[in-house]
Amino acid sequence: MMKSIYLFVLAFSLNGSLLAQVKIGGAPGEPPVASAVLELDGGNNRGLLLPRMRKMDIDAIQNPAEGLTIYATDEQAVYLRKSLVWEKQVPFSLPYNGTYDVQGPVLYIDNSNKFGQALRGIAKDGIGLFGSSSNGSGVYGVSDNIGAGGTFTNVFGGTALVALGKTGLGTSNPAAILHVDATNTNSDAMIINDLSPTLQLQRYGIDKGFIQTSGNDFRLGTNADNGSGSIVMRTKGIDRVRIDSTGKMNIGSGTYSPGMLNVLGGGICIEDGTSPSLKFINGSEPTFSLYQQGGDFVNFHSPTMGFQFSIGNSTFFRLKPGTGAANFTNRIGISMDNPMALLHINGFDSNVEAMRIDDFNPLIQLQNNSVDKAYLQVDGNDMVIATNSINTSGKVILRTNNTDRLFVDNAGNVSIGGTPPPPGYRLAVKGKIAATDFNVVASGSWPDYVFADDYKLRSLEETGAFIKAHKHLPNIPAAAVVEKEGFALGEMQKLMLEKIEELTLYLIEANKSIQSLQKEVEVLKKK
Repeated sequence: MMKSIYLFVLAFSLNGSLLAQVKIGGAPGEPPVASAVLELDGGNNRGLLLPRMRKMDIDAIQNPAEGLTIYATDEQAVYLRKSLVWEKQVPFSLPYNGTYDVQGPVLYIDNSNKFGQALRGIAKDGIGLFGSSSNGSGVYGVSDNIGAGGTFTNVFGGTALVALGKTGLGTSNPAAILHVDATNTNSDAMIINDLSPTLQLQRYGIDKGFIQTSGNDFRLGTNADNGSGSIVMRTKGIDRVRIDSTGKMNIGSGTYSPGMLNVLGGGICIEDGTSPSLKFINGSEPTFSLYQQGGDFVNFHSPTMGFQFSIGNSTFFRLKPGTGAANFTNRIGISMDNPMALLHINGFDSNVEAMRIDDFNPLIQLQNNSVDKAYLQVDGNDMVIATNSINTSGKVILRTNNTDRLFVDNAGNVSIGGTPPPPGYRLAVKGKIAATDFNVVASGSWPDYVFADDYKLRSLEETGAFIKAHKHLPNIPAAAVVEKEGFALGEMQKLMLEKIEELTLYLIEANKSIQSLQKEVEVLKKK
């Protein structure tokens, strides 16, 4: 507890015959100290009793002398006349202006046994508490329990605390204008409690950026008057994330910002335990979404919007919604704006094939209601147009001008022109056949058997009788049969050759008869 001893010099009206120094009390004959005009020595049980009266009586004294000291009985305090006002001295009263040259606190107040303030300063317009030190602490406050070591308040919204120079909180050796060190405590380094707690950052007294909690929202932003500032997040001294004054965000080093979100130097990874998604929203309607559902990757398009992939002014891929008989069907256009089918490829705007499939055995499978029906395939060097093995009744049909031209049925029989092959035949042609050559593979015996010695050749009389009875050559089908069933070209060639060979035998026999008659004519002529 700081103790102040005030020496009050009493003015005695002494005549000139008294000594220059006076001592009251003490041992008999003991002189006063050399530096004192008046020494009061009360021993161990006596003191100095000041004049006593009420404060109102002190204020009523006419023309009090400077330095006059009186004890106010109603306030239990000592008043000193100073600078034409009564100044309360005990308990300790501020302001105090002077020098106290000691090794320790100039003012030390211990209020550890009470719940009030050890030191309290109040000012109307000035400074409630001011401390200055060239080496130590200008103002030092300690609370051993749950109280506050120092409290500064301005209830009218003015300045509660002004610190000129470096200020340390939790440290006696601050390295910055405000240095907060909470390593030796079990509490947070700083808490800001307000309706909208804000940490405002200025440059030369102008608001530039702020950190704020507004309602339940956390804000990190630039001020409205800062029209060109950006929010920058930096690691290892390198700008990593930048949000410019227009709201465009760059992720990665660089300042490239053509869109609202730009990622430089890497990709975008979306990780979610349920359904990670990336959505594009126009107004309240999601126009395009990418998301994962279980093990599937799904893209979603609203029924009224499409998807287009372009480079420059050229459209390379377009997914456009269309209406079907019962539901919506999505149309995909490659290098075209208005696809007319579920998949529409436009190759006119490029110098390459419309589509290319590169595989060991490239295959296009065609299904009907999710059931394999037919396919196109390159098998080795062969081009295959086929029906699937489970399609036991399907045919391969080639069509021109929207008319069926060629059929290959499930048994391998071929029909050209629409006429199915008769039973037992592989090829049926409705119409004429033009060929530079035609080779028929022989089946059975060739008609050379006509020239065998045991071949029984009908006589011309027998043949004439057969023709008269049946109206066609022997072994040659009748016209009615051919018109109804047709004829086998190879078999017909054999039969015709048989008739030619028989005719040849007839001619040989006729020639023999003619030669014999010629000889008889010659003999008759000679006679």
